[in-house]
Amino acid sequence: MRMLEAAAALGVRACVVICAPELMPEWYSESQLKREMLEYLYERVTYTLGEDKGILIADQPGGGRKDETRWLADALALDTDGTQYVKPVDKQILLPIITTRSDHIDHLQLADLVAAATTALIAGATSADPFKDLIYKLLATNTRGYAGGTGLKFMPNAPYNWRALMNLAYWVFGEGTYILPDAASSMGTALPHLGWIFASSSGLDAPSTDGTQQ
Repeated sequence: MRMLEAAAALGVRACVVICAPELMPEWYSESQLKREMLEYLYERVTYTLGEDKGILIADQPGGGRKDETRWLADALALDTDGTQYVKPVDKQILLPIITTRSDHIDHLQLADLVAAATTALIAGATSADPFKDLIYKLLATNTRGYAGGTGLKFMPNAPYNWRALMNLAYWVFGEGTYILPDAASSMGTALPHLGWIFASSSGLDAPSTDGTQQ
């Protein structure tokens, strides 16, 4: 708790990508999920930086040297080519993404804590409730002041997909609109949205096949 309080007092801003693999299309592989989550994170970090510059340091992957090499290759592609929506024209990220052990850097320990607490809140774990206000304060927001889509990114997230998770931004943090950073000047989507799961509650109720909540 004290680490989160100190981070909030220092104006730290966090970006967290939440993925529900069991709700993603069946053809997604684990490597595809990880790569897409990294792209989403990269986009939100660059948006949050704005005109500032920064570096990205990641915790070492747990699968050994082979996994780390593969992860760094994906990360290098981001640094070189960017994503479909964000190109590294202005070199906001000054260095290629690097990795180290989280027990060597306090910043990574903070990142682990924020990611774990945010995931627990989204999953409905009551043990994370004491952290909710601080986590919400830390999450980066767009120009409209919403964390959903910016500091809090969901997968699946396609607006036409009834499995999209964006309603959870309403149930967990009380946000009445979901809007992406690059669309912050538009109206966005009012929450809760009846076309997505978790339209009527934040519980882990099983969705029916027609997209309504059981």
